This record gives sequence, C-alpha cells and structure tokens, in this order.
Amino acid sequence: AAKKPVAAASFGRALAAALARRAPAPGLSARLAPAASKLLESQGLLYVGEAGDAVRLALEALADLEAASAPLLLLSRARYYAGSALWGASRYDEALALLDSARAGFADDGQDAWVGRAEAAIGLLHFSEARFVPALHAFDSALSRLDPAVDPGPVVSTLQNRAGILMNLGRLAEARQAFGRALELALR
Repeated sequence: AAKKPVAAASFGRALAAALARRAPAPGLSARLAPAASKLLESQGLLYVGEAGDAVRLALEALADLEAASAPLLLLSRARYYAGSALWGASRYDEALALLDSARAGFADDGQDAWVGRAEAAIGLLHFSEARFVPALHAFDSALSRLDPAVDPGPVVSTLQNRAGILMNLGRLAEARQAFGRALELALR
C-alpha cells in the first residue's frame, strides 16, 4: 500500500464494491474478504493523509474479523493496521494498545518478521511522543527480527528512525553510523 497509496485505496473500494454485488457465499474466506478489502483501503487512505477515514475503516475491518472468528494472523494484521491508522490520527494510547496486541498475536503465531514490524511501529509511536529511550529499545528489538535480505524497506525506515532517536539522545556518532547503514541498504 505504501508504494501506491491512491491505487491501494481505489483497489480496496473497488474490491469492496465487487464483493458487495456478489451473492453471499458460505465459508470463512467469503466472510473475511470484505474486511480484508477494508484494511487495504484504510492503509491507502492513511498514506494519502486521510487518517480519520483510515481509522474508521480499519476499526470496522477489525470488528468484522473479530466477529467472524478470523485466524490469529489475520486478526493480528488487522490490529497492526488499525494501530497504524490510529497513530496517523495522533490517537497514541489507542494505537499503542492495538500495536501491543498485534505484536503479541504475531509472536503467538510464530511470525517473527511481523513482530519486528510491530516493534518498529511501537518505536515510531514512542518517537512521536518524544519517549526516546523506549523508542530506541523498540527499534533495536525490531532490527533484531527484520531481515534486510528479505524485506529491506522496513529495515531502512527503522534504521532511519533509530538514527533520529540517537540524535535526540546526543549520540551523534551512533546516529551517523545508523544513517549510513540505512543509506547503504537503500542503495542496494
């Protein structure tokens, strides 16, 4: 969604409309598809600056998935995306609760890379509120779980955010090193 947010939002709306037009089908995946399309649309809206609508859709999707007894991984991803949308709307306490829940769900489901993404999002939330030490711990935890060879984007952004934290803590040599690692990875 981050690479083409307008397209993601449009695709999510189109998918939701198509799902609404079709005849109701039995089965879990038929019940989960509309909620998944709301999540996709919410992230597109978040990235184009429509945080209020993103929050509304993400929370609706999460409620729909919970009502459908969705699998843990899907619920955890919905909590992660809803927490991200809430962060975008500066609703930090609500965001932190959902991101913590997502992190726990990812851990219970054995999804280490997603645990890392949740940790990075939690670090960013702490950074937003100038809680630099908890942010640094969250970013370090994220980097211990994210694999730059598999998914370099989250690693680059986490390294950049970690460098910003280090600057705020007055640890300039470490900040330069973190920025350098981020740049090196981004240029690969």
